[in-house]
Amino acid sequence: MTDGRHITGRAPVVIALGLLLLLLLLAAPSGALAEEEEIVFGRREQLPPVGIKNVAGWFEFYTSRETDQAKPTTGNGNGTGGLKTTDQLLRETIGLSAQSYIIHPNLVDLSLGGSFGLEQESLTGGGPSTGVPGSGSQKIDSRVEQYDVSATILRKELAPLTLYLRRTDDVVTRPFGGSFSNVSSTEGGRWDIRSRSVPTQFEFYRQSQQLTAFGTSTAPGFGSLSNYALTEDVFQWHSEAKPTEHQQLSWDYSMHDLTQSNGSVGAPTSNFRTDQATAAHALMFGPSDVHSLNSVLTVLKETGDLMADRLRWNEDLRLQHTPKLSTDYHYVLNQDQTQFSSRASPAATASAGTSTSSQTLQRETAGFMHQLFSSLITTGHVGASQLGLDQGAKTDEVFADLGWAYTKKVPLGRLSLNLDLATDTQENTVRTAPTLITGEAHSFTDPNPVVLSHAHIIVSSIVVRAAKGFFMFASGVDYTVLSFPDRVELHRFIAGAIADGDAVLIDYTIEPEPGSLVKTHSVGVGGRYSFEEWYLRGLSVYARALKQDQTVTPLDPKAPPPDSLTDRTLGAEYRLWDLTLRAENEVHDSVISPFNANRTSANFSHRMENGLTIGLSAAQTKIQYTDLTGGQSSYTDLSARLEQQLSRELFWNASVNWRDEQLRQNDRTKGIEEQFELRWQRRQTAVFLMLRNVQLNTTSQDSQFQSIQLGIRRDF
Repeated sequence: MTDGRHITGRAPVVIALGLLLLLLLLAAPSGALAEEEEIVFGRREQLPPVGIKNVAGWFEFYTSRETDQAKPTTGNGNGTGGLKTTDQLLRETIGLSAQSYIIHPNLVDLSLGGSFGLEQESLTGGGPSTGVPGSGSQKIDSRVEQYDVSATILRKELAPLTLYLRRTDDVVTRPFGGSFSNVSSTEGGRWDIRSRSVPTQFEFYRQSQQLTAFGTSTAPGFGSLSNYALTEDVFQWHSEAKPTEHQQLSWDYSMHDLTQSNGSVGAPTSNFRTDQATAAHALMFGPSDVHSLNSVLTVLKETGDLMADRLRWNEDLRLQHTPKLSTDYHYVLNQDQTQFSSRASPAATASAGTSTSSQTLQRETAGFMHQLFSSLITTGHVGASQLGLDQGAKTDEVFADLGWAYTKKVPLGRLSLNLDLATDTQENTVRTAPTLITGEAHSFTDPNPVVLSHAHIIVSSIVVRAAKGFFMFASGVDYTVLSFPDRVELHRFIAGAIADGDAVLIDYTIEPEPGSLVKTHSVGVGGRYSFEEWYLRGLSVYARALKQDQTVTPLDPKAPPPDSLTDRTLGAEYRLWDLTLRAENEVHDSVISPFNANRTSANFSHRMENGLTIGLSAAQTKIQYTDLTGGQSSYTDLSARLEQQLSRELFWNASVNWRDEQLRQNDRTKGIEEQFELRWQRRQTAVFLMLRNVQLNTTSQDSQFQSIQLGIRRDF
C-alpha cells in the first residue's frame, strides 16, 4: 500500500467468504487435484545450469523538436502575450533481448529485454517575441531505461508463478494537442492454479505513469502546461468452477489503491482505494438448456477522496416456452452509502445536515418476446421500483411498455415498421436532504454531449472519471459543463484526455426537492424503406415520430414545467460503391428545450490498384434552439487520409482533420491537425519520420503545436 491503509468494513468479510468458497471447492470429492500432472524430477537430458538463446540486439537513435505557442484571446483584446516553448530531444539507446532459463526451462523460464542509453533535452521559452517578460532556458542530461523482464517458475506444472518488470519511456500525442513524454512502469506477479475443478488466478502489481507535456520545466519563464502522475497498487483474484454440467460459478476480487495528481490545473493530489468482490452463478435447465437463471452479487467499498459502500444484487431468469415465445424476469437490489467530500458543494453538505447519504433501490421487471412467422416481433415489459432515501424520503415508480417491430419484403426492397407505447407513474415524497448519484455510466460520442437528465443538479458537485482505471478528469481542461433548467450537458474538449467514444462514470448531487406525482405517457412510431433493386438500390428513407405527454402535481414554481414534447425526424441514407451519404432533419417541439436540428454526413473509402488507400469523411450538425433564449450550436468535422505501400521497403501516410464547434453560449473551438509519416525498412535498418502541425483556437486562447520526429533503428 502506498499509505498504509488496511482493509476495513466489509472487505475482510468479502475476502474470507471468497477464501472459504475456494477451499470448499478445492476440497470437493472430485479427485481432480490428484489427477493433475505431478512435478517429477527424474532422469532427463542433461542441460547446462544456465541456458540462453534467441539473442538479438539493436541500436536506436531518436530526435524530436516541438514548438508550442499559446496566446490569450481575451483580456487585452489583441491576442498578445502568452507563452512560447521549444523542446528539442536527442536520444541514443542500445538494446538486447534473449530467452533464457535457470537449471531447466520448466524450473525458471526467463524472457529478457531492455534498452539503455542517454538523453539530451534542450528547453527554451518566453522572450520578447511572445510578450512574456524575461526568458527561460534549460538543458537536461539524463539516462533512458526501458525493460521488459519476466520469469516463469514451474511453467508446465500445476501452479506456475510469473514475475515481471516492465518500463517504457516514449512520446505520445493527443488529438489537436501537443506531445507528451510518457514514462510508465509495472512490477508484479501472476500465480495460475491450473486445477481442473477450480482454476484460479492471482495477480498483484504496482503500476506508475508520469505524463509530462513537452516544454514543461521548473526554470523561470516556463508554465505548467499539462502534467499527470499516477501510482496504483492492484491485487486481483479470479476463480471459477463448474459443479455440474448445467451450473457455473465464478468469483472475482480486486483491490485498487491509487494516488493521482494533475498539474495542468493545479489540482490537489487525489487518493482513494477501491475493494470490489463479485460472486456469480449461472444455471441452465430445461430441454437442451433453453432456460437460464443468472445471479450476481457485488460488494464494493471506496475509501479516501471517494467514500462509498455499495451492494448490488441481480437476478435474471429467462424462459424459452416455445421457439417463438420467451419471457424474462429481473430483480435488482442496489444499496449505496456515500460520504460527501470535496466533490460536493458546501451547500449540499449544509442542506443535508450530515456528511453521509444513503439510498436503497429495488427494481422488479417482467417481459416477453413473441415472434409471429418471420415478420412481426412483439415485446412488452411491466415493472416497478422503490427508491428509499435519507430522512424517510422515497420514490415509487410503476412502468410498462409494449412494442411491435414489423419487417417485410416488398417491391424493390424491404420495409421495416415499429410502434412503441410506454407509460410511467412516479410518486416522489419531499426530499429534505441532497441526493448523491454515484457511478452513473455514460459515453462521449461526438458530436453529442453527455446529458444528465435531472433538474436541481449542483454543478460544482459533478465528478467525471474513467470507467476503467479510476482516472479522474478535470473540468475546464477535459470537458466543459453547460447547465439548463431541466438538465446538465457535458461537452468533451477535443484536446483533453477524454477521447471520442470513451466510457465514463459520473457522480453528482441533486438539491433537496419537493414532493410530486409525475405521470408520463408516450407513443413512438417509425418506418424505414430500403431499396435493394433497380436504380434505387442502396437508398433508404426513414421517419420517426415521438409524442410524449407529462403531468406534474403539484407544480413547483422553482422547477421546470412538465416535459411534454413532440419529436419528428425525417432522413435518408444512400450507399453507392465506396460512398455513403446520410442526411436527416429533426424538429423537437418541447415545453422545456425546443430545437430544430439538421445532420449530414458523407464517408468515402477506396483502395486503388496501385495500393493507394483514400479515406474521406465529412459530418455536420446544426442545432437551432427555438425557445426564448434562442442561440445555435454547430459541429463540423472534415477529415482525409491517404496511405500507400510504395514498395516492400517504403510506406507513407498523410492525414488532415479540421473541426469547428460552437456551443450555445458562443463558446467556439476551431482546430486543424495535419500529419505526415514515412517509414522505410531494408533488412535490419529502419527509419521513421513524422511531421505534425496543430492549430487550435478557442474563445479564450489560440494554440499551435509543431513537431518533427526522426527515428533510426539498426538490428543486429
